[in-house]
Amino acid sequence: MIRRLMAAPLALAVVLAPVAFGAAGCACGSGTAVAAADSSGGCESSGSGGVQPCSPSATDANFNGRIGAQQAGPQKPVAWGVYPGDPVGVFTVTITVDGQVYDKKPPQPYPPHGSIVYDAENKRYLQSGGVFRIDGSVKRANGQQEEFYFQCKLA
Repeated sequence: MIRRLMAAPLALAVVLAPVAFGAAGCACGSGTAVAAADSSGGCESSGSGGVQPCSPSATDANFNGRIGAQQAGPQKPVAWGVYPGDPVGVFTVTITVDGQVYDKKPPQPYPPHGSIVYDAENKRYLQSGGVFRIDGSVKRANGQQEEFYFQCKLA
């Protein structure tokens, strides 16, 4: 879920989510895999290739932390949260379903969490089978920027 973007090249960029970007900008993994970009710019990944279901719950985790979501069933709210190993920084997140923005958190000095019920603007319930996605970043005090994402399929 967390991919580190550093100014200086790293030998290993590790993520908590389905995608890692190394110095060469390669994309690794899919679904709920934990992936890493190696020092040669190549990619290696582990895990299945699919998107896990949000119901009853879905989680991706590694030594950087954990991101999860849970949904009681079809058209029910989705509760979600980002739980990093190092919770210090300024976090921003955008929540989408099938690419449509449902929620956007302003910069905040604590790990984000929340829930979505339905698309209030369009008065629609969450579409079964849609892909719920969290895209976010955290800026550390030393200026380091880390980006992460998580996704699961709605019940």
